[in-house]
Amino acid sequence: MKSINGACLALLTLTASLMAVCGTSLGDVLINEVEISPPDTGSMWVELYNTGDQAVDISNWKVSIISTPWIGPINVPNGTEILPKNFYVAEGDPKWIALDDATVLLTDSQGNKVNETPQLTDTSRNDFTQSRIEDGRNTGTRGDWAWTRGTKGRSNTASRIA
Repeated sequence: MKSINGACLALLTLTASLMAVCGTSLGDVLINEVEISPPDTGSMWVELYNTGDQAVDISNWKVSIISTPWIGPINVPNGTEILPKNFYVAEGDPKWIALDDATVLLTDSQGNKVNETPQLTDTSRNDFTQSRIEDGRNTGTRGDWAWTRGTKGRSNTASRIA
């Protein structure tokens, strides 16, 4: 009986440890910059940022740009990972029509919500975007976001306009 209880305890400890590591990894990836209103020759895109100290496998995750009732899904290819303090840009379909406002939802390969933006507005049809200032800032408020010159795939730090 003791060996069974010991084995169960070891299995529970291992499971809890794996859940903690996986949960931390998922929480390290945030939506960092969003272009919903690109110039006529551009397409919508969403930049993801890994705030953590370990690479995160984002294979088969989904980025959804949502302007109800329209949803623009962007599937992340299998084998994609974001290195620590690094970026990944999810490109929308060039045929999508620019939006004035939208929210962006990031879900993992199981459909679990990883991150979501507040409603973002952009009526400019230019290279300015909604961005987190500083990269990965996540206080859970609208104050995390600023209107900036686009820095697709690069740090938002020096791009703040207002």
